Amino acid sequence: MIKHDRQSSEQQPDEEELPAAEYIAPAPRVSVQAFCETAETAAAVQSAAKDRRLAKAHLTAKMGGMEAAIEAYGSMPTPNVIIPMNIVGYCTMV
Repeated sequence: MIKHDRQSSEQQPDEEELPAAEYIAPAPRVSVQAFCETAETAAAVQSAAKDRRLAKAHLTAKMGGMEAAIEAYGSMPTPNVIIPMNIVGYCTMV
């Protein structure tokens, strides 16, 4: 027979009691598009999209960097968050 230890509500930590460094709130329902210059950055964005805390967010990675972002949004509405990767190799949030 399998026995399960049951914890009373006094023993179970509430999310409110967790230290701020240990609790990361889930992202809200937003649209995020990253314009990457390297395949490694695009892979990191796709990996982040699989995180359970981003379940409500719509996250996509496109290649082309800043130039692709400017071209894409020159004639259509922008998403909530755009992350263009510049030539220097780091990301900036717009």
